[in-house]
Amino acid sequence: MLRFPTVEGPQMRLTRTVAVLVVLAVAASAVAAGQPDPRWSHHREIGEYAFAIGDYTRAESELREALKIAQTFPQGDPRLETSLDELARLLENLGRLDQAQPLYQLEVAAREARLGPDDPGLLEPLAALARTALAAGDSPTAEASLRRYDRIATVTGKADPRQYRMVLDLLSRQQVLLGNPEQALGFKRRAVALLNADRTLTPGEKADALEGLANLEISSGDAAKAASLLETAAKLRAEDGGNGPKVLADGAAAALAAGRTDIAVRLAQAALTGHPDADTQLAARQTLADAAWQIMPQGDLRPGDLLAGGADSPELTRAAEALTVLLALQETRFGPTSPEVQATLQRMVLVEARRGRAADAAAAERRLLELAPPGSDASRRARVDLVGLLVASGDTTAAADANAALIADQEAAWGTDDPRLLPALSRQQDLLTELKRKKEARALRKRIRKLERASGR
Repeated sequence: MLRFPTVEGPQMRLTRTVAVLVVLAVAASAVAAGQPDPRWSHHREIGEYAFAIGDYTRAESELREALKIAQTFPQGDPRLETSLDELARLLENLGRLDQAQPLYQLEVAAREARLGPDDPGLLEPLAALARTALAAGDSPTAEASLRRYDRIATVTGKADPRQYRMVLDLLSRQQVLLGNPEQALGFKRRAVALLNADRTLTPGEKADALEGLANLEISSGDAAKAASLLETAAKLRAEDGGNGPKVLADGAAAALAAGRTDIAVRLAQAALTGHPDADTQLAARQTLADAAWQIMPQGDLRPGDLLAGGADSPELTRAAEALTVLLALQETRFGPTSPEVQATLQRMVLVEARRGRAADAAAAERRLLELAPPGSDASRRARVDLVGLLVASGDTTAAADANAALIADQEAAWGTDDPRLLPALSRQQDLLTELKRKKEARALRKRIRKLERASGR
């Protein structure tokens, strides 16, 4: 006999009351469908109650006894389906999926034999079978069950909207994993179409569904539609107490990765108008800067290559402004010497050079030089670029000083007789000559000739 607690609190009494009412309701419907059997009712009532209060060992023992008795009933008796379902639910709850799944399969077969292949009574066990099969890694059984659920739901129109939406979501995820994005998108669109039919959903749950569809639209469907979905999702997320601007900023990054720069800019700008927190603002600004950067020629660019044909444009101006705002945020968030700041400064140098603004490019290059490890290859490259930018800007004195520092750096790394010094030495002679520092220029010329003879040039 099942022993009940002798001391009960209000919660225990409520739990017992609910469990007993559920047991009695199911028992009444089962008995109405066949001849009463007190043995079957006794075992399943105790089993269900034990399940409700967490006595799983007793629950399994009693439900298995009920199932043995149900197997003796005439074919088509629904009490067999009830016992299969109850024991399967218990085993699923205990994580014993390899035992629960066959019971759900038997329940489907029993219901089909009694009701026919397209009866809505198959929907619940099909959903349970798919659920356990997925959890157990049996994808073929899961997909077959989900597709059959979808077919019956379509034919009968009797599916619970929430459960049907979850089934379509699972089908969508499976198709993503199988590499079928178009099918995945179709299932996801149908799932989202059921949102309004489910009045139990919270704004946050609706936002989750819209974001999921938007991500698929961005990658495989209509990116403009995705933007509208995300804008609605952001409002729902905020209504639910969540971070609405982050929804837009994340969508902007996804759109940019998918090559939809226009959608990325639209979403990032929308995120910035929604009073974002610091991290979300940074993410949106990063996307805007990345989008603006795409107008630049890609590859191993050097400032000098861009200066020759440099000319400003509205697109380049927007890129420069986006980088300037981003840089300030990165300095606050990551620190002035962070890799993120250095990457943005490198872009600023190239954008300003492309605009023909050599002085502004040189200013950004100076900052990069300050961040480069002294004596490193990065430091020497920055000095070379800085000298070229200073020359282009007409600041000959600063160019000569920067070039002298470059020569000293190269000598420390290579020695004073290395022929790799010749380009910097020749430039320095030209700069000194332009500054009318003739004595220094002549001395440098002698050194250049000596080094050329030594190197066989």
